[in-house]
Amino acid sequence: MGKAHTPLNMYKYAKALEKLDCDAIYDIIEVIAACLNRGGAVFTAGNGGSYSIAQHFAADLRGPVIKDWDVYRHAEARRVVHLGSNLAEFTALCNDEGYDNALLDMAEREGIMQGDVLFSFSVSGSSLNLLKLMEMAAERKVHLVFATTFSEASHDLVGFGIEVKTNEVDNDWYGVVESVFSCIAHEIANRVKERLNEQTS
Repeated sequence: MGKAHTPLNMYKYAKALEKLDCDAIYDIIEVIAACLNRGGAVFTAGNGGSYSIAQHFAADLRGPVIKDWDVYRHAEARRVVHLGSNLAEFTALCNDEGYDNALLDMAEREGIMQGDVLFSFSVSGSSLNLLKLMEMAAERKVHLVFATTFSEASHDLVGFGIEVKTNEVDNDWYGVVESVFSCIAHEIANRVKERLNEQTS
Protein backbone atom coordinates (compact mmCIF):
# COMPACT_ATOMS: atom_id res chain seq x y z
CA MET A 1 0.00 0.00 0.00
CA GLY A 2 1.10 3.51 -0.68
CA LYS A 3 2.04 5.80 2.16
CA ALA A 4 -0.78 7.99 3.46
CA HIS A 5 -0.08 11.68 3.01
CA THR A 6 -1.55 14.78 4.56
CA PRO A 7 -3.73 16.50 1.92
CA LEU A 8 -1.99 19.31 0.06
CA ASN A 9 -3.31 22.82 0.60
CA MET A 10 -2.91 24.05 -2.97
CA TYR A 11 -6.46 25.40 -2.94
CA LYS A 12 -5.22 28.32 -0.83
CA TYR A 13 -3.20 29.65 -3.76
CA ALA A 14 -6.15 29.46 -6.13
CA LYS A 15 -8.44 31.20 -3.64
CA ALA A 16 -5.98 34.05 -3.13
CA LEU A 17 -5.55 34.50 -6.90
CA GLU A 18 -9.32 34.58 -7.42
CA LYS A 19 -9.64 37.50 -4.98
CA LEU A 20 -7.18 39.78 -6.80
CA ASP A 21 -8.44 43.07 -8.22
CA CYS A 22 -7.62 42.54 -11.90
CA ASP A 23 -8.68 46.08 -12.83
CA ALA A 24 -6.02 47.46 -10.48
CA ILE A 25 -3.41 45.20 -12.07
CA TYR A 26 -4.38 46.39 -15.58
CA ASP A 27 -3.96 50.00 -14.37
CA ILE A 28 -0.47 49.15 -13.08
CA ILE A 29 0.48 47.58 -16.41
CA GLU A 30 -0.49 50.79 -18.19
CA VAL A 31 1.45 52.97 -15.73
CA ILE A 32 4.64 50.91 -16.06
CA ALA A 33 4.41 50.72 -19.86
CA ALA A 34 3.83 54.46 -20.12
CA CYS A 35 6.74 55.19 -17.78
CA LEU A 36 9.18 53.05 -19.78
CA ASN A 37 7.85 54.37 -23.08
CA ARG A 38 8.62 57.96 -22.15
CA GLY A 39 12.10 57.14 -20.82
CA GLY A 40 11.33 56.87 -17.11
CA ALA A 41 12.66 54.35 -14.62
CA VAL A 42 10.99 51.52 -12.70
CA PHE A 43 12.32 50.73 -9.23
CA THR A 44 11.52 47.53 -7.31
CA ALA A 45 12.02 46.76 -3.61
CA GLY A 46 11.23 44.26 -0.87
CA ASN A 47 12.61 42.39 2.14
CA GLY A 48 13.34 38.68 2.59
CA GLY A 49 11.30 36.58 0.17
CA SER A 50 9.81 39.78 -1.23
CA TYR A 51 13.36 41.01 -1.93
CA SER A 52 13.87 37.99 -4.20
CA ILE A 53 10.52 38.54 -5.92
CA ALA A 54 11.34 42.22 -6.51
CA GLN A 55 14.72 41.24 -7.95
CA HIS A 56 13.17 38.60 -10.22
CA PHE A 57 10.53 41.08 -11.38
CA ALA A 58 13.20 43.64 -12.25
CA ALA A 59 15.13 40.99 -14.19
CA ASP A 60 12.01 40.09 -16.18
CA LEU A 61 11.35 43.75 -16.97
CA ARG A 62 14.96 44.37 -18.00
CA GLY A 63 15.32 41.19 -20.03
CA PRO A 64 12.30 39.53 -21.64
CA VAL A 65 10.40 42.82 -21.76
CA ILE A 66 12.87 45.39 -23.02
CA LYS A 67 15.03 43.06 -25.13
CA ASP A 68 11.97 41.89 -27.05
CA TRP A 69 11.09 45.48 -27.77
CA ASP A 70 11.60 46.34 -31.47
CA VAL A 71 13.24 49.66 -30.60
CA TYR A 72 15.55 48.28 -27.91
CA ARG A 73 18.49 50.02 -29.61
CA HIS A 74 16.85 53.33 -28.62
CA ALA A 75 16.05 52.31 -25.04
CA GLU A 76 19.35 53.11 -23.32
CA ALA A 77 17.65 55.68 -21.08
CA ARG A 78 14.96 53.25 -19.94
CA ARG A 79 15.96 51.76 -16.63
CA VAL A 80 14.66 49.07 -14.32
CA VAL A 81 16.43 49.10 -10.95
CA HIS A 82 16.12 46.56 -8.13
CA LEU A 83 17.07 48.46 -4.99
CA GLY A 84 19.56 46.44 -2.97
CA SER A 85 21.03 44.29 -5.75
CA ASN A 86 24.45 45.89 -5.26
CA LEU A 87 25.13 44.15 -1.95
CA ALA A 88 28.42 45.93 -1.29
CA GLU A 89 26.74 49.33 -1.56
CA PHE A 90 23.59 48.14 0.21
CA THR A 91 25.38 46.69 3.23
CA ALA A 92 27.60 49.77 3.47
CA LEU A 93 24.50 51.98 3.60
CA CYS A 94 22.89 49.66 6.16
CA ASN A 95 26.01 50.01 8.30
CA ASP A 96 26.41 53.76 7.86
CA GLU A 97 22.82 55.00 7.63
CA GLY A 98 20.85 52.18 9.26
CA TYR A 99 18.80 49.44 7.61
CA ASP A 100 15.60 51.51 7.63
CA ASN A 101 17.26 54.21 5.50
CA ALA A 102 19.35 52.11 3.12
CA LEU A 103 16.76 51.61 0.34
CA LEU A 104 15.77 55.27 0.48
CA ASP A 105 19.42 56.30 0.09
CA MET A 106 19.92 53.89 -2.80
CA ALA A 107 16.88 55.27 -4.61
CA GLU A 108 18.18 58.80 -4.20
CA ARG A 109 21.58 57.75 -5.56
CA GLU A 110 19.85 56.20 -8.57
CA GLY A 111 18.07 59.50 -9.24
CA ILE A 112 14.47 58.51 -8.65
CA MET A 113 12.26 61.34 -9.88
CA GLN A 114 8.76 62.49 -10.76
CA GLY A 115 7.00 60.17 -13.18
CA ASP A 116 9.11 57.11 -12.30
CA VAL A 117 7.48 53.99 -10.83
CA LEU A 118 8.31 52.41 -7.46
CA PHE A 119 6.96 48.86 -7.11
CA SER A 120 7.32 47.45 -3.59
CA PHE A 121 6.43 44.00 -2.27
CA SER A 122 5.68 43.34 1.41
CA VAL A 123 3.54 40.64 3.02
CA SER A 124 3.00 42.63 6.21
CA GLY A 125 2.79 46.03 4.54
CA SER A 126 4.43 47.59 7.58
CA SER A 127 8.18 47.33 6.91
CA LEU A 128 9.66 50.63 8.05
CA ASN A 129 12.35 50.74 5.36
CA LEU A 130 9.74 50.40 2.63
CA LEU A 131 7.41 52.95 4.21
CA LYS A 132 10.27 55.47 4.42
CA LEU A 133 11.18 54.74 0.80
CA MET A 134 7.58 55.28 -0.30
CA GLU A 135 7.26 58.50 1.70
CA MET A 136 10.30 59.93 -0.07
CA ALA A 137 9.04 58.73 -3.45
CA ALA A 138 5.59 60.22 -2.83
CA GLU A 139 7.19 63.60 -2.12
CA ARG A 140 8.88 63.36 -5.53
CA LYS A 141 5.58 62.48 -7.24
CA VAL A 142 6.70 58.96 -8.14
CA HIS A 143 3.96 56.46 -9.05
CA LEU A 144 3.69 54.11 -6.07
CA VAL A 145 2.70 50.46 -6.52
CA PHE A 146 2.44 48.28 -3.42
CA ALA A 147 1.74 44.54 -3.40
CA THR A 148 0.81 43.49 0.13
CA THR A 149 -1.86 42.14 2.45
CA PHE A 150 -2.23 45.82 3.36
CA SER A 151 -1.71 47.63 6.61
CA GLU A 152 -3.13 50.97 7.67
CA ALA A 153 0.40 52.41 7.68
CA SER A 154 0.57 52.30 3.88
CA HIS A 155 -2.97 53.28 2.87
CA ASP A 156 -2.35 57.01 2.56
CA LEU A 157 0.81 56.54 0.49
CA VAL A 158 -0.17 54.07 -2.17
CA GLY A 159 -1.36 55.19 -5.58
CA PHE A 160 -1.81 51.67 -6.98
CA GLY A 161 -2.35 48.89 -4.49
CA ILE A 162 -2.53 45.13 -5.01
CA GLU A 163 -4.11 43.51 -1.99
CA VAL A 164 -3.58 39.77 -1.60
CA LYS A 165 -6.47 38.51 0.53
CA THR A 166 -6.25 35.27 2.50
CA ASN A 167 -8.85 33.99 4.96
CA GLU A 168 -6.51 31.63 6.75
CA VAL A 169 -3.57 32.84 8.81
CA ASP A 170 -1.41 29.80 9.53
CA ASN A 171 2.05 28.48 8.80
CA ASP A 172 1.38 28.61 5.05
CA TRP A 173 0.22 32.23 5.03
CA TYR A 174 3.48 33.91 3.99
CA GLY A 175 4.14 31.24 1.39
CA VAL A 176 0.71 31.73 -0.17
CA VAL A 177 1.07 35.51 -0.35
CA GLU A 178 4.61 35.40 -1.75
CA SER A 179 3.57 32.83 -4.36
CA VAL A 180 0.76 35.14 -5.45
CA PHE A 181 3.27 38.01 -5.61
CA SER A 182 5.32 35.93 -8.06
CA CYS A 183 2.27 35.26 -10.23
CA ILE A 184 1.42 38.96 -10.26
CA ALA A 185 4.99 39.94 -11.18
CA HIS A 186 5.18 37.50 -14.08
CA GLU A 187 1.80 38.54 -15.44
CA ILE A 188 2.62 42.25 -15.25
CA ALA A 189 6.01 41.76 -16.93
CA ASN A 190 4.44 39.82 -19.79
CA ARG A 191 1.63 42.33 -20.26
CA VAL A 192 4.03 45.30 -20.14
CA LYS A 193 5.98 43.68 -22.98
CA GLU A 194 2.78 43.41 -25.00
CA ARG A 195 1.88 47.05 -24.37
CA LEU A 196 5.34 48.31 -25.31
CA ASN A 197 5.31 46.31 -28.52
CA GLU A 198 1.86 47.74 -29.35
CA GLN A 199 3.04 51.29 -28.70
CA THR A 200 6.10 50.94 -30.95
CA SER A 201 4.65 48.88 -33.81
